[in-house]
Amino acid sequence: MGAPVIESTIRLDQARDPLWDALVVGAGPAGALASRELARSGLRVLLVDRAHFPREKVCGACLGPAAVDALCGAGLGALLDELGAPTLGAISLRFGERRVRLPLRGGRVLSRRALDAALVREAIAAGAEFLGGVRAELDRSADENRTVALHDRESVACARARFVIAADGLSSDLLRSAGVPERAARSSRIGVGAIAPPAEPAVQGVVRTVTMVVDRAGYIGFTPLEDGSLDLAAALDPEAVRAAGGPGALVARAFDRARIRGVSPEALEWRGTPVLTRRPRRPYAERILAIGDAAGYVEPFTGEGIGWALVGARSVAPIVVRALERGDPESAGPAWMRARRRALFSRQLTCRAVALLLRHRRLARAVAVLLERAPWFTEPVVRLGYGRPEGTR
Repeated sequence: MGAPVIESTIRLDQARDPLWDALVVGAGPAGALASRELARSGLRVLLVDRAHFPREKVCGACLGPAAVDALCGAGLGALLDELGAPTLGAISLRFGERRVRLPLRGGRVLSRRALDAALVREAIAAGAEFLGGVRAELDRSADENRTVALHDRESVACARARFVIAADGLSSDLLRSAGVPERAARSSRIGVGAIAPPAEPAVQGVVRTVTMVVDRAGYIGFTPLEDGSLDLAAALDPEAVRAAGGPGALVARAFDRARIRGVSPEALEWRGTPVLTRRPRRPYAERILAIGDAAGYVEPFTGEGIGWALVGARSVAPIVVRALERGDPESAGPAWMRARRRALFSRQLTCRAVALLLRHRRLARAVAVLLERAPWFTEPVVRLGYGRPEGTR
């Protein structure tokens, strides 16, 4: 896809000189939007990421109503149109050969390659500095501020900040390095994703539709992206992946049972994630606030992951600004935990409930039958999982 390369705005050695108000580690949707909001508040912000942009990311690429509303609330609603993000019109649920189609309204689809790069550009335009291709490691040196060692292939620089925002995803170890333990669910699935070339006619019928295949070892979602290619993302049992010889083979079997043609999962390049359902004991440490996946995540069947990230980014920025203005950094952590709970708890609880339901195949099939035979029941189901059904505002 054609997102332009984003150049770093400073060199590594320049990161060590100033005292940053906020050092944001991770330039996904959460980190990039938080950087933009903090910079717009007049703070001195450094955004870093281990990747060079643009880059691919394992993700379902769906922006539900919560994500779209968060972008609009940040004044970035036009971004989706500018990037050519298709509108979502429906979700197609497949339980083997059984199919249920639910109408949707208010969602979009956009590759993470395009979305993340666009949000990084917006952060830079707002005044944040950006440094790509560096690995961040928390320094435990005693100081009233936090120090983060930034490594590239050749050298290291220690950057100091009044606050560190940990937005570096499921694999984040910033909170663990600060002494905050993390718990992963024993039965947690792993995430895998791949991009397929523009689809054959048999699959093109799902344009503007998210197709979710519920199978024995997890579930797989796919949808066309802005350039016509297909984004595939799945939550799968790790033991089943190993037994099948890899995610491609496991997804191919699920597609065969659901009679999906036109995609060859075994021929694709699959990327993986750590286990999905996990959370730290608390989303903060001293002068460190975790946002996005780093603050905790559950299985993403309802497609809420990007929405959670963007809502969290907008919520955390005023907390940091207020703590710095008052000279009371200790208040930021508890304030962030309360704000995050208010903004996201009910949505994540819904996602946990859906994930548990899908592990009971007979019960999940019974729900599918109910939706087939009682179309009037689709509206509360869609409202519960996705926010706004078709025909509502």
